[in-house]
Amino acid sequence: MDVLGRIAISLREEYSPDKPRIPSPYIEYRSLPSLLEDFRLRLAGFLQAQSYHFMCSSNGVDGPPRALFGFDGEFSVVALDLDVPGRKADVEGEVLRLKGEVERLGRMQFSPKRMVSIFDFGIITRFVCMHKVPMLKPVVIQPGGAPTPAYSKTMQGELEISVLADKTHRFLPGQRTIVRFRLIG
Repeated sequence: MDVLGRIAISLREEYSPDKPRIPSPYIEYRSLPSLLEDFRLRLAGFLQAQSYHFMCSSNGVDGPPRALFGFDGEFSVVALDLDVPGRKADVEGEVLRLKGEVERLGRMQFSPKRMVSIFDFGIITRFVCMHKVPMLKPVVIQPGGAPTPAYSKTMQGELEISVLADKTHRFLPGQRTIVRFRLIG
């Protein structure tokens, strides 16, 4: 048996259809644009609901209640190879572009400092931010008085972007990007 025949047999054994793929705990998106659009819609809905809740339940004394927003999603693309750490410069560029899109869509600014962890199978990068969220408040104007000032609350955010090797295709190397975002306050 020649070398190519042995490679084909080993590939069939390694990627046997009998082996079920382990389901991901994250929502799997078809592409980056679909992930970003869903993130934008979910974050906008959360912030609007927070504002309405504060407006309806506010008695003027208490601040807005603490709340947590979470978003988890992933998408995969075809890559040159499975050596993600070997392509560190390119991967960091992709991570920074993705962070910029999250900043633009969420209207927030992450700290330029970041924590990077490099493993043999991928790179994980974390960013943090403080995000000022405007809150709707019932406006009561007294005769001859000034309107009630607008209220906002500060929320803490964390963005984690993991870029990992994706071995789910039989023949093509892949790159899996996982986006996790939390906003609390």
